[in-house]
Amino acid sequence: MIRLATPLDAERLSLLASHVFLDTYVPQGVNRAIASEVQQRFAVPVLAARLQDPGVRVLVAETEGWLEGFADLTLQATGPSASAGPALQGAELFRLYVHPRRQCQGLGARLLKAAEDLARGQGAACSWLSAWEGNGRALAFYARQGYQDVGETDYRIDGVSYRNRVFHKALHAWTTSTTS
Repeated sequence: MIRLATPLDAERLSLLASHVFLDTYVPQGVNRAIASEVQQRFAVPVLAARLQDPGVRVLVAETEGWLEGFADLTLQATGPSASAGPALQGAELFRLYVHPRRQCQGLGARLLKAAEDLARGQGAACSWLSAWEGNGRALAFYARQGYQDVGETDYRIDGVSYRNRVFHKALHAWTTSTTS
């Protein structure tokens, strides 16, 4: 089941986000900077505040009470400039995290589609995101979902830059058609 998150989900979101982040980005172990980043970014109060932000929607996927993934969407966000173009405007897919044991089973695609539908319903003309260039599975996933690589940006942790790819996808308005 995919549903909108509530403040009661903050603790589970914190733990799942920490788990997925560490599994994806630091397979070699945890240094001081990474420990600080995880504790700051995924603290329960930080996520609870995000869930209260009227410009944010978080969708959670769960089965029988087990949180398996989530999509965190900022409805109106300005992103980095696309290559030789203006800054991106639209809904930012801030995070799409799926439990490692549920990856490659279609859950990420379902969460992404639900996030796109939600953004489209809120009037967003496009969706954009950034993904670490060292996460080949994520880069390939977004390309398969129709996202175009439009440039790069850096994510900084304790003064160290991590190159990210920026992806963009137009969200076409829903239309109804009739045939005679």
